[in-house]
Amino acid sequence: MSVYIFGISHFLLATYYSRHKITSALSNSKHYFALAPLALLGLASYTTSFSLVLYFGLHHALSEAYLVQRKVGASLNEQSMMTLQTSRFFMQLSGYILLVRNDPFFRIEQLNSLALIVFVLSSLVFVWQMWRASDNLSLHQLIKLFYSEAMLFLFLLLSLAFPITFLQVVFYHYTFWAILPFLNFSIHNKKHIKPAVIYTLLTVISIIVLIKVSPLHHPTSTRYFRFEYWFVLQSYLHITLSFATSNANPGWLIALFNRSPKAVAKV
Repeated sequence: MSVYIFGISHFLLATYYSRHKITSALSNSKHYFALAPLALLGLASYTTSFSLVLYFGLHHALSEAYLVQRKVGASLNEQSMMTLQTSRFFMQLSGYILLVRNDPFFRIEQLNSLALIVFVLSSLVFVWQMWRASDNLSLHQLIKLFYSEAMLFLFLLLSLAFPITFLQVVFYHYTFWAILPFLNFSIHNKKHIKPAVIYTLLTVISIIVLIKVSPLHHPTSTRYFRFEYWFVLQSYLHITLSFATSNANPGWLIALFNRSPKAVAKV
Protein backbone atom coordinates (compact mmCIF):
# COMPACT_ATOMS: atom_id res chain seq x y z
CA MET A 1 0.00 0.00 0.00
CA SER A 2 2.90 2.38 0.68
CA VAL A 3 4.00 1.99 -2.96
CA TYR A 4 0.48 2.97 -4.10
CA ILE A 5 0.54 6.05 -1.87
CA PHE A 6 3.97 7.20 -3.06
CA GLY A 7 2.96 6.36 -6.62
CA ILE A 8 -0.20 8.45 -6.67
CA SER A 9 1.71 11.30 -5.00
CA HIS A 10 4.33 10.99 -7.76
CA PHE A 11 1.60 11.13 -10.44
CA LEU A 12 -0.04 14.19 -8.92
CA LEU A 13 3.23 16.12 -8.57
CA ALA A 14 4.31 15.16 -12.08
CA THR A 15 1.02 16.45 -13.47
CA TYR A 16 1.30 19.66 -11.46
CA TYR A 17 4.84 20.44 -12.61
CA SER A 18 4.02 19.48 -16.21
CA ARG A 19 0.78 21.48 -16.33
CA HIS A 20 2.21 24.20 -18.62
CA LYS A 21 3.51 21.59 -21.07
CA ILE A 22 0.15 19.79 -21.06
CA THR A 23 -1.75 23.05 -21.61
CA SER A 24 0.63 24.10 -24.38
CA ALA A 25 0.28 20.76 -26.17
CA LEU A 26 -3.52 20.80 -25.95
CA SER A 27 -3.85 24.44 -27.04
CA ASN A 28 -1.76 24.06 -30.20
CA SER A 29 -3.61 22.32 -33.04
CA LYS A 30 -0.38 21.28 -34.78
CA HIS A 31 0.30 18.93 -31.85
CA TYR A 32 -2.94 17.01 -32.38
CA PHE A 33 -1.36 14.72 -34.98
CA ALA A 34 1.10 13.59 -32.31
CA LEU A 35 -1.39 13.62 -29.42
CA ALA A 36 -4.02 11.51 -31.20
CA PRO A 37 -1.90 8.34 -31.55
CA LEU A 38 -0.50 8.94 -28.07
CA ALA A 39 -4.01 9.06 -26.62
CA LEU A 40 -4.93 5.91 -28.55
CA LEU A 41 -1.82 4.18 -27.20
CA GLY A 42 -2.74 4.99 -23.61
CA LEU A 43 -6.40 4.08 -24.09
CA ALA A 44 -5.58 0.81 -25.84
CA SER A 45 -2.99 -0.12 -23.20
CA TYR A 46 -5.49 0.40 -20.40
CA THR A 47 -8.63 -1.09 -21.99
CA THR A 48 -6.81 -4.19 -23.27
CA SER A 49 -5.03 -4.62 -19.92
CA PHE A 50 -1.64 -4.51 -21.62
CA SER A 51 0.99 -5.54 -19.10
CA LEU A 52 1.56 -2.61 -16.74
CA VAL A 53 4.90 -4.22 -15.88
CA LEU A 54 6.06 -3.84 -19.49
CA TYR A 55 4.48 -0.41 -19.97
CA PHE A 56 6.21 0.87 -16.85
CA GLY A 57 9.45 -0.80 -17.99
CA LEU A 58 9.42 1.32 -21.15
CA HIS A 59 8.81 4.48 -19.11
CA HIS A 60 11.49 3.56 -16.57
CA ALA A 61 14.08 2.72 -19.24
CA LEU A 62 13.51 6.05 -21.01
CA SER A 63 13.83 7.94 -17.72
CA GLU A 64 17.07 6.21 -16.78
CA ALA A 65 18.62 6.42 -20.25
CA TYR A 66 17.76 9.97 -21.31
CA LEU A 67 17.62 12.01 -18.11
CA VAL A 68 21.31 12.85 -17.77
CA GLN A 69 22.88 13.47 -21.17
CA ARG A 70 23.85 17.11 -21.56
CA LYS A 71 27.38 16.99 -20.14
CA VAL A 72 28.26 13.84 -22.07
CA GLY A 73 27.23 15.49 -25.33
CA ALA A 74 30.13 17.93 -25.10
CA SER A 75 32.67 15.09 -25.31
CA LEU A 76 30.99 13.01 -28.03
CA ASN A 77 30.01 13.72 -31.61
CA GLU A 78 26.36 13.46 -32.63
CA GLN A 79 26.60 9.90 -33.92
CA SER A 80 28.43 8.65 -30.82
CA MET A 81 25.93 10.46 -28.61
CA MET A 82 23.03 8.75 -30.36
CA THR A 83 24.74 5.37 -30.03
CA LEU A 84 25.32 5.96 -26.32
CA GLN A 85 21.71 6.96 -25.69
CA THR A 86 20.34 4.01 -27.65
CA SER A 87 22.60 1.52 -25.90
CA ARG A 88 21.61 2.93 -22.50
CA PHE A 89 17.93 2.59 -23.33
CA PHE A 90 18.17 -1.04 -24.47
CA MET A 91 20.43 -1.90 -21.54
CA GLN A 92 17.97 -0.36 -19.07
CA LEU A 93 14.93 -2.00 -20.66
CA SER A 94 16.47 -5.47 -20.96
CA GLY A 95 18.03 -5.15 -17.51
CA TYR A 96 14.64 -4.24 -16.07
CA ILE A 97 13.06 -7.35 -17.64
CA LEU A 98 15.82 -9.48 -16.13
CA LEU A 99 15.29 -7.82 -12.74
CA VAL A 100 11.58 -8.67 -12.55
CA ARG A 101 11.93 -12.12 -14.14
CA ASN A 102 10.78 -13.83 -10.92
CA ASP A 103 7.84 -11.52 -10.22
CA PRO A 104 4.62 -13.59 -10.07
CA PHE A 105 2.80 -10.94 -12.12
CA PHE A 106 5.40 -11.10 -14.88
CA ARG A 107 6.48 -14.62 -15.76
CA ILE A 108 7.17 -14.45 -19.49
CA GLU A 109 9.93 -17.00 -19.87
CA GLN A 110 10.32 -16.31 -23.60
CA LEU A 111 11.50 -12.76 -22.88
CA ASN A 112 14.28 -13.74 -20.49
CA SER A 113 16.66 -15.20 -23.08
CA LEU A 114 16.05 -12.32 -25.49
CA ALA A 115 16.51 -9.77 -22.70
CA LEU A 116 19.81 -11.38 -21.68
CA ILE A 117 21.18 -11.22 -25.24
CA VAL A 118 20.07 -7.59 -25.66
CA PHE A 119 21.53 -6.69 -22.27
CA VAL A 120 24.94 -8.16 -23.04
CA LEU A 121 25.18 -6.55 -26.49
CA SER A 122 23.94 -3.13 -25.39
CA SER A 123 26.24 -3.23 -22.34
CA LEU A 124 29.26 -3.82 -24.57
CA VAL A 125 28.30 -0.85 -26.76
CA PHE A 126 27.64 1.29 -23.69
CA VAL A 127 30.99 0.46 -22.06
CA TRP A 128 32.80 1.26 -25.31
CA GLN A 129 31.08 4.65 -25.61
CA MET A 130 31.64 5.40 -21.92
CA TRP A 131 35.35 4.64 -22.33
CA ARG A 132 35.50 7.07 -25.25
CA ALA A 133 33.77 9.75 -23.18
CA SER A 134 36.17 9.19 -20.27
CA ASP A 135 38.95 11.03 -22.09
CA ASN A 136 37.24 14.36 -21.39
CA LEU A 137 35.49 13.55 -18.12
CA SER A 138 36.75 13.08 -14.58
CA LEU A 139 35.97 9.99 -12.54
CA HIS A 140 33.51 12.02 -10.45
CA GLN A 141 31.68 13.15 -13.58
CA LEU A 142 31.53 9.60 -14.94
CA ILE A 143 30.07 8.30 -11.68
CA LYS A 144 27.51 11.10 -11.60
CA LEU A 145 26.52 10.53 -15.22
CA PHE A 146 26.38 6.75 -15.22
CA TYR A 147 25.35 5.88 -11.68
CA SER A 148 22.02 4.47 -12.93
CA GLU A 149 23.88 1.78 -14.90
CA ALA A 150 26.00 1.03 -11.83
CA MET A 151 22.79 0.67 -9.79
CA LEU A 152 21.34 -1.61 -12.46
CA PHE A 153 24.36 -3.92 -12.33
CA LEU A 154 24.16 -3.94 -8.52
CA PHE A 155 20.46 -4.81 -8.52
CA LEU A 156 21.03 -7.57 -11.09
CA LEU A 157 23.68 -9.11 -8.84
CA LEU A 158 21.32 -8.88 -5.86
CA SER A 159 18.55 -10.52 -7.89
CA LEU A 160 20.68 -13.68 -8.14
CA ALA A 161 20.25 -14.15 -4.38
CA PHE A 162 17.05 -12.21 -3.65
CA PRO A 163 14.06 -12.12 -6.04
CA ILE A 164 13.25 -8.52 -7.00
CA THR A 165 9.63 -7.64 -7.64
CA PHE A 166 7.97 -5.16 -9.95
CA LEU A 167 6.74 -3.03 -7.04
CA GLN A 168 10.26 -2.80 -5.61
CA VAL A 169 11.57 -1.37 -8.89
CA VAL A 170 8.57 0.98 -8.98
CA PHE A 171 9.40 2.16 -5.46
CA TYR A 172 13.02 2.82 -6.51
CA HIS A 173 11.70 4.84 -9.46
CA TYR A 174 9.45 6.95 -7.21
CA THR A 175 12.23 7.49 -4.67
CA PHE A 176 14.69 8.65 -7.30
CA TRP A 177 12.25 11.16 -8.79
CA ALA A 178 11.34 12.38 -5.30
CA ILE A 179 14.95 13.34 -4.54
CA LEU A 180 15.84 14.48 -8.07
CA PRO A 181 14.97 18.18 -7.50
CA PHE A 182 17.47 18.26 -4.63
CA LEU A 183 20.43 16.81 -6.53
CA ASN A 184 21.42 20.23 -7.90
CA PHE A 185 20.16 22.14 -4.87
CA SER A 186 22.46 24.71 -3.31
CA ILE A 187 21.71 26.28 0.04
CA HIS A 188 23.83 29.26 -1.03
CA ASN A 189 21.59 29.97 -4.03
CA LYS A 190 18.49 31.83 -2.87
CA LYS A 191 16.69 30.96 -6.11
CA HIS A 192 16.79 27.27 -5.12
CA ILE A 193 15.28 27.67 -1.66
CA LYS A 194 11.70 28.67 -2.50
CA PRO A 195 11.12 25.94 -5.17
CA ALA A 196 12.65 23.35 -2.83
CA VAL A 197 10.38 24.39 0.06
CA ILE A 198 7.28 24.37 -2.17
CA TYR A 199 8.17 20.97 -3.62
CA THR A 200 8.77 19.51 -0.15
CA LEU A 201 5.48 20.89 1.19
CA LEU A 202 3.51 19.56 -1.80
CA THR A 203 5.11 16.15 -1.40
CA VAL A 204 4.41 15.94 2.34
CA ILE A 205 0.84 17.27 2.03
CA SER A 206 -0.05 14.91 -0.83
CA ILE A 207 1.28 11.89 1.09
CA ILE A 208 -0.60 12.86 4.27
CA VAL A 209 -3.86 13.33 2.35
CA LEU A 210 -3.41 10.03 0.51
CA ILE A 211 -2.74 8.19 3.77
CA LYS A 212 -5.94 9.68 5.17
CA VAL A 213 -8.05 8.42 2.25
CA SER A 214 -6.20 5.12 1.86
CA PRO A 215 -7.03 1.72 3.37
CA LEU A 216 -4.24 2.36 5.89
CA HIS A 217 -6.55 4.82 7.63
CA HIS A 218 -9.84 3.04 6.87
CA PRO A 219 -9.01 -0.64 6.21
CA THR A 220 -11.94 -1.93 4.17
CA SER A 221 -11.84 -4.22 1.15
CA THR A 222 -13.88 -1.75 -0.92
CA ARG A 223 -11.51 1.09 -0.18
CA TYR A 224 -8.51 -1.13 -0.97
CA PHE A 225 -9.82 -2.18 -4.40
CA ARG A 226 -10.84 1.40 -5.17
CA PHE A 227 -7.37 2.66 -4.23
CA GLU A 228 -5.70 -0.05 -6.30
CA TYR A 229 -7.95 0.83 -9.25
CA TRP A 230 -6.90 4.49 -9.08
CA PHE A 231 -3.25 3.51 -8.84
CA VAL A 232 -3.46 1.35 -11.96
CA LEU A 233 -5.51 3.92 -13.91
CA GLN A 234 -3.18 6.78 -13.02
CA SER A 235 -0.15 4.62 -13.83
CA TYR A 236 -1.31 4.20 -17.44
CA LEU A 237 -2.25 7.89 -17.63
CA HIS A 238 1.03 9.11 -16.14
CA ILE A 239 3.21 6.92 -18.36
CA THR A 240 1.30 7.98 -21.47
CA LEU A 241 1.53 11.68 -20.56
CA SER A 242 5.25 11.35 -19.87
CA PHE A 243 5.89 10.57 -23.53
CA ALA A 244 4.61 14.07 -24.34
CA THR A 245 5.77 16.06 -21.32
CA SER A 246 8.99 14.55 -19.95
CA ASN A 247 12.39 15.64 -21.24
CA ALA A 248 13.77 12.22 -20.28
CA ASN A 249 12.91 11.05 -23.79
CA PRO A 250 14.69 10.76 -27.15
CA GLY A 251 15.17 14.04 -28.99
CA TRP A 252 12.82 13.08 -31.82
CA LEU A 253 10.01 12.42 -29.31
CA ILE A 254 10.60 15.74 -27.57
CA ALA A 255 10.64 17.49 -30.96
CA LEU A 256 7.15 16.18 -31.73
CA PHE A 257 5.84 18.56 -29.10
CA ASN A 258 8.30 21.37 -29.89
CA ARG A 259 10.08 21.22 -26.56
CA SER A 260 13.79 21.80 -26.06
CA PRO A 261 15.69 18.55 -25.41
CA LYS A 262 18.18 20.54 -23.32
CA ALA A 263 15.76 21.15 -20.49
CA VAL A 264 15.34 18.50 -17.84
CA ALA A 265 11.96 18.08 -16.19
CA LYS A 266 11.71 18.58 -12.45
CA VAL A 267 9.41 15.67 -11.84
